Amino acid sequence: MPQLDIRRTYADGANLLKQDLDAFIDDIETFLNLTKLNDDNFQDGGITGSTKLADGTVTNEKFTSSSIATAKINDGAVTTAKIADETISTTNINAAAVTSAKIAAGAITTAKIADANVTDIKHAVNIVTGSDAFTSNNTDLASSSPAAAASVTITASGNRPVLVVFSPDSNADFTIRSSGNGSTYDISSQFVWRRTTGSTTVYYRAQLGYFSSNTATTKPERINWPCLSFIDDAPAAGTYTYYLYIGASNGTTTGRSTLVGGRLIAMEF
Repeated sequence: MPQLDIRRTYADGANLLKQDLDAFIDDIETFLNLTKLNDDNFQDGGITGSTKLADGTVTNEKFTSSSIATAKINDGAVTTAKIADETISTTNINAAAVTSAKIAAGAITTAKIADANVTDIKHAVNIVTGSDAFTSNNTDLASSSPAAAASVTITASGNRPVLVVFSPDSNADFTIRSSGNGSTYDISSQFVWRRTTGSTTVYYRAQLGYFSSNTATTKPERINWPCLSFIDDAPAAGTYTYYLYIGASNGTTTGRSTLVGGRLIAMEF
């Protein structure tokens, strides 16, 4: 441990000579120039850097790479203005250091995501398939509420439209069929989409086909449809059930509409 050791060779009643002064002056010079000061000569907390170090005297070259530990940096000491743009690179950030809690809600925008970073596997597709449907319905949809031919339930995010499709499945006989019966009635069949969320129900109607039979001997007329689709433009976030109804719409039950071997599919896009 560095110590200041000064020789004293004078005694009471003796004259102070030049060599007596030279001895302890030499000891002081040796201590300052050769022995020098180190940590042993300073009390803990004895040097306050903010007031006892001149601005500009502590440079980057005076710090070793491992000399600044996390415990030596105050939580509020590192601000955006103190971090140069080029100092933050992929290699300077630990993989586990970036968590959801450290990212502000509005910090990640479309412009900050490279096109190649969003791959198909990272893009979750919200798609739901309903059960198979088979129904033959000659109920008048204009005046009654028959059982739904098919239904599907999806939880929408509220950010995208919902596409609902009645599509073929593995059944090769899939068809949507509207037909007349050869009577004197004109047959107009239609399908109806119904959207239900909570206690709210909305109906959307569309006509499938129109058939005219003027005599009882006229053969049945028929039209087949490969699939049906419906776009719900902007549903709010929530759970929705979509139903498909099919039947006559001319005020009679003489027409017949049939769904065979398909199913409803709902997806956000």
